[in-house]
Amino acid sequence: MSVIETHEFSRRAARLQVDADGASFVTLVDRVDGDPDQPMTSEAVLNKAVGLIAASVSSVDASAYSRRWLEASYDTPVRTLLDLTT
Repeated sequence: MSVIETHEFSRRAARLQVDADGASFVTLVDRVDGDPDQPMTSEAVLNKAVGLIAASVSSVDASAYSRRWLEASYDTPVRTLLDLTT
């Protein structure tokens, strides 16, 4: 495998080419969810967080943690966000 950097794409765009068994596969990505030009909805952020957190805790707790973080104000102490008993 090799990585070749080219300057034909912006810092947020990418072109991936995979050559295998005589075939070449190419995909182009110019924006992803969360990009400033394509912001994620609150629901998408919540679903992404639950998906990542659920690997460590139950899906019910992952959903509760995610919703707390999403709905918290900026001055909410992290300790409060992590304590599901309150």
